[in-house]
Amino acid sequence: MKKRGNLFAAIAILAGTAIGAGYLGIPYVVAQSGFAIGLFHIVIIGIVILLLNLYYGEIILRSKEHHHLPGQAEKYIGKKGKIIVFIGILFLSYSALIAYLVGEGESISALLFNTSKYSLQIGILFWIFITVLSYGGLKRLKKVESYGVSIMAIIAMIIVFTLLKNVNTENLTTFYPNKVFIPMGVIIFAYLAFSELKETSLALNNNKLFKRAIIIGTFIPFIVYALLTLAVVGYFGANVPEIFTLGLNRFFISLGIITMLTSFAAINTSLIDMYDFDFKIPKQYAFLLVNAIVLVLFITIKTLNLATFTNIIGIAGSISGGILALVILLINKRAKYLGDRKPEFSVPINWFIILTISTIFALAVIMEII
Repeated sequence: MKKRGNLFAAIAILAGTAIGAGYLGIPYVVAQSGFAIGLFHIVIIGIVILLLNLYYGEIILRSKEHHHLPGQAEKYIGKKGKIIVFIGILFLSYSALIAYLVGEGESISALLFNTSKYSLQIGILFWIFITVLSYGGLKRLKKVESYGVSIMAIIAMIIVFTLLKNVNTENLTTFYPNKVFIPMGVIIFAYLAFSELKETSLALNNNKLFKRAIIIGTFIPFIVYALLTLAVVGYFGANVPEIFTLGLNRFFISLGIITMLTSFAAINTSLIDMYDFDFKIPKQYAFLLVNAIVLVLFITIKTLNLATFTNIIGIAGSISGGILALVILLINKRAKYLGDRKPEFSVPINWFIILTISTIFALAVIMEII
């Protein structure tokens, strides 16, 4: 029974990290291309992410030391590899925080005033609230983060079961051939959970269960995203709002706000900890580095109307996902020969696989820019 409990905890860590607020944008980008194309992306990208998670899991098992991805990069491909990983993580984390600030501003403005007219001002007020909440050791934010997995999973299922009964099948038959690549970046962003694979392994007391935990923990987000997209696109058709909860009633708008709050809390604390532990920057300065930069970029983007919620997470998913994926592939190939222990499982890799996955991410980056 103990092993099963640990397996459940490990699966919850991985699946819960993936099922963040990114899913709020998936139905919108899928509606732009058509449901069938969007579902195709969810399946193909899900398979690629599963493969990458397994590659990274093998890397973890080949090392006797308790490294996270930056440490693994330094061990197998040198300090430049570590720097590249940091750049990928920083870009992903800051982009997510800015996107959630944009989303919170629009959602709270819609909830209170039935318009997004005050999204900039409310976004700033939300930033003040979250920084006050996080100041002084971040203990309160960590408490919010600890409940985040359950909250977001429950919210997703409530939305699915509420909307499924109102699905119009005609909304699922549309197809826009000139927009087939639009969903890629946002879906990649929604699947990314590399940062918690080490924590997933530590939750187990038996490395033989690690492969099972990775497979199930990656499959759960796939099921959630597929069902959620079916329900929302089937309900709205081509008129899905960019943050789809904004097209529903106040109750669902509130659920969207809670979802982004828990995701913001998790990423905020994680990024501050990374500066503190990996860059040896005192926590108070790390706090300023994270929150001050996010506020300045948020105000700039909103004032100049440079990007929207899905623009930001789409670009972040494509670029950061591509960087981290390539590093994982290169580390895995070297770890097979330079690892210091025999892993409980191994996944075949060759240059054709590396080139294929790299091409997928490169295509996602190009299409997001276009």
